[in-house]
Amino acid sequence: MGRILFVRGGQKRGEKEGFLWTVVGDCDSQHRSRTMKNLNQRT
Repeated sequence: MGRILFVRGGQKRGEKEGFLWTVVGDCDSQHRSRTMKNLNQRT
């Protein structure tokens, strides 16, 4: 579910950003963790 929220959050800003964020998240787990923290704070 984490990845789905991650992708959907990116798509809200823009499909391009959503795709880039998804790739970065999959490649760099640390970056994904930091982004997930931001999403948790916003939600």
